[in-house]
Amino acid sequence: MLSGGLDGLYRSLLAGPHKPTCRVEVWSQGARIDGYGDAGLPIVSGSVSATLASRVARTVQIGVTPNLFPDTSDDLLYPAGNQLKIFKGIEGFGGPQYEWQVFFGRINDIGLGSNGDVTLNAVDRAGDIAGALFPTPRQSNIDQFITTQFVELIKQAIPDATFGTFDSTSARTPNLVWQVDRAAACDQLANAANMYWYPLANGDFVMRTIAWDDDSPSLLTLTDGQGGTLNAWNYGFSRAGVANQIYVVGERTDGSTPVYGSASDGDPTSPTYIGGKFGTQSQQISVQTITSPSQAQQIARSYLRQSKALTQVWRVNCIPDASLELGDALTLIGHEPSGRARTSSVQIISDFTLPLTGVDGSMNISFRAQQPGGIG
Repeated sequence: MLSGGLDGLYRSLLAGPHKPTCRVEVWSQGARIDGYGDAGLPIVSGSVSATLASRVARTVQIGVTPNLFPDTSDDLLYPAGNQLKIFKGIEGFGGPQYEWQVFFGRINDIGLGSNGDVTLNAVDRAGDIAGALFPTPRQSNIDQFITTQFVELIKQAIPDATFGTFDSTSARTPNLVWQVDRAAACDQLANAANMYWYPLANGDFVMRTIAWDDDSPSLLTLTDGQGGTLNAWNYGFSRAGVANQIYVVGERTDGSTPVYGSASDGDPTSPTYIGGKFGTQSQQISVQTITSPSQAQQIARSYLRQSKALTQVWRVNCIPDASLELGDALTLIGHEPSGRARTSSVQIISDFTLPLTGVDGSMNISFRAQQPGGIG
């Protein structure tokens, strides 16, 4: 959660009458270049979408007035490298204002429709990594810490890149040769440490453990009804995409002997117990950066926990809350029409869509259930 999101006054204002705020700024080479001051670029609609399931974690779509559609490559919103910084928050009527940066990334495209609508799309800084291919095959720095190698790969593509707080890992870089895809190289490094890499809302790159694979405590309880911020919720169970047996193989291009690991749900009390009525649902995963059977076994167990996190599914529609971040651990309480309360296990934010203007409605959030600890 972004700093200040747990402030008692903010939580109280969010659940009561308040005014949503948004400011869109245009930047280039480290300096703001639009002339719209504290009001920011005038937008008529917009939202930020965020997910942990994609290299590009955050995308933005905004609508602007026709006079802002560019005619030349020198115009403000022409997609030739200019970036957006977006700030979102609330203010009380006569009270304090709370604001957080919710996006930083390049303008990707802009289009004008025959009805006069102008739509702009932007992607976060991971898009710059995806576009920065290796000019020639790149040899990894063998035995260097994974996080150090990751920073080097990012800095080579984006010299002014900034970094947030990484989760701790002792994993080291194996002997690899990367042919073309820099983003895929970052994926491989993250997989070796059982982590994700992505830019935060302010553009800082991080490498962090799989959020639902952890045992972090719930930061906040969201509830519906009087004094709550949930407008609607949906809760259910699913076996779609769930595996209870994972095989991991590490087979590198340097000719090293392949290594293998596996994990299965051996808990008889689990609904996905390998010996129970759930049956056997297997998945094989190839991870180039694995160097030992013990590492393969550890990663197999992690993938098993990630798969089991899909069995309990919560989705909510709520008052827009700019302080929420991907990976936040929350508890949810929803009431059925009968009055019965449904209280979730600890749930991890995996996706959300945050509206930027008052006309765009509510915030939608999808969760995965936390599944800490070893299984297998």
